[in-house]
Amino acid sequence: MSSVPDDIATLVREAARTVPGPHGDTDAVVRRARRYRRRRVGAVAAAAAVVVVSAVTVPVLAGRTGRTDRPLPPVEAPTSAAVTRAKAQRLLLTTLGEVSHESGLAEVRPDGSVVHHKLPTGADDVVAMPDGHLLTLVTTDLQPGTKRADGPGVAGLSIKLAVLTADGSVERDREVRIKGEEVRLLGATNRTAYLRRTAGVVAHDLATGKERMVLPPSVLNQPASAWFPVTDLTGDRLAVADGNGSKGCTVRVADLRTGEPLPVRGIATGTCIAEQVRLSPDGRRVAVAYLRLSETEKRVAVLDLETGKTLADKPLGTRPVRDAETVKAAGMAWSDNRTVRVAVTELPPDAKRVYRLDEVLRIVTVTA
Repeated sequence: MSSVPDDIATLVREAARTVPGPHGDTDAVVRRARRYRRRRVGAVAAAAAVVVVSAVTVPVLAGRTGRTDRPLPPVEAPTSAAVTRAKAQRLLLTTLGEVSHESGLAEVRPDGSVVHHKLPTGADDVVAMPDGHLLTLVTTDLQPGTKRADGPGVAGLSIKLAVLTADGSVERDREVRIKGEEVRLLGATNRTAYLRRTAGVVAHDLATGKERMVLPPSVLNQPASAWFPVTDLTGDRLAVADGNGSKGCTVRVADLRTGEPLPVRGIATGTCIAEQVRLSPDGRRVAVAYLRLSETEKRVAVLDLETGKTLADKPLGTRPVRDAETVKAAGMAWSDNRTVRVAVTELPPDAKRVYRLDEVLRIVTVTA
């Protein structure tokens, strides 16, 4: 049974019905998301969602959603002669749908258990650092209650880049806002945060705060305004996925060391969905969630970035009646350079209440 009051659950369901379908204007979605971010001053940005995930190789995560503040143990890649050794990526659940939740940012460990990370009020764009910390942008209203014009130039706003410990406390932070400009956090190493600014992607030194330009938007043939929906950064490569045209879902990748783009790769039979794209640890493959338009079915594909070949293609839903609105790719992470885990939240077609995370969460595993 859900602990959410019936009247709140009803309001959530009614609000969800007003959300446009997946065939809407992508640019409008981006604009709404940015307006939401600017207006979401003082709101709690992350939580542990309530949706169903279809597990292919791990059991349903029932009874494992208890919060823990213990540091996460190091995750080692599986050992196999057939698999290139690589440290497993952490699986954070960052896309959980329109239902509110309160337990913190959820992370699925390799053994299928779930931990929740408490985040500061106003946290957004959370990424996992290799050393076990989390990195996030924290937005704070410095003039609460004051009426001001909305937009990137709004007065009395702070955006700090914050390093979080395992218990969610801020270990250190730094102001990174430039008034009049958008800023997004794309990825991080233990020493460097990669931020998307108006001029392009910059490498921000976590120790000194110094920034250097590593990639202008023109390299990926993407204006800065389009760099919101589907982006991932792993190692020395940045991937941007988009697909609202005749070419289907395309993935553009650039080398951050040289600033040079790689050949465009993609799936001609669908459109990328603004949920997940993830580069393998070695940067040679990319997993991307997309919508097969002919069947309104959400799937995940693994592409070889060197050859453009589709190495694997698997549905995210489980039922014969495919409803793209009830299925979401809540998170994605590679276990090694050939195996990717996708956390999928899937609501039943006749959903009439708010669901707990353990009721709806499963993991789809794809090996290519």
